[in-house]
Amino acid sequence: SVMVVPLICGLLLRYMEQTQAPPNMMGEEGGSLVLGLASGVWNILTLGYSSVSSTDPVEGEGGSNTPLADISLTLVLLLVNHCTDTSAFTNPYREALFTFSNASDKSDSGMSSLFRLEYPTLYTTLANTLHTDEATLLLYLLLHRNPGFRNFVLAATDVDQLVIPILQTLYRAPECNNHHIYMSLII
Repeated sequence: SVMVVPLICGLLLRYMEQTQAPPNMMGEEGGSLVLGLASGVWNILTLGYSSVSSTDPVEGEGGSNTPLADISLTLVLLLVNHCTDTSAFTNPYREALFTFSNASDKSDSGMSSLFRLEYPTLYTTLANTLHTDEATLLLYLLLHRNPGFRNFVLAATDVDQLVIPILQTLYRAPECNNHHIYMSLII
């Protein structure tokens, strides 16, 4: 579909921006239909074992203060992990996520990539949100399937930004769910 690339690119940009929710939204009880739907889908996918807890340093009592970024990331993961059997047909969302390139790399002509994003911004955002299952899964997918991003991480001099949150997850293993621990181990 022609809307695959703009959708995945837009969702990743929303995730990278980490826009804070308005203060009045965080205090309301009613909530949003989209937020409730995304939360329900995520609970179904993780069988209720998601790592959202009030002990997370970034999240307060009312949950995350960046709901747009969280919903965007959840939707990216939902689209990318839907229909992973490639014998029937290819998932264009997976192809888009696994082939985007670095916008700041001038040597890459970008012919093989479907779109370009700033790897340093994505790297920093992932490092800041690795305490969640979703960010850990995105990092896993990018490291194992996107060769450009993997090479960027391997060449990074500040790899401790990623390693320390992963080690903290492993240290807090009794408080985290098994999926998060497993993903942290295989990264």
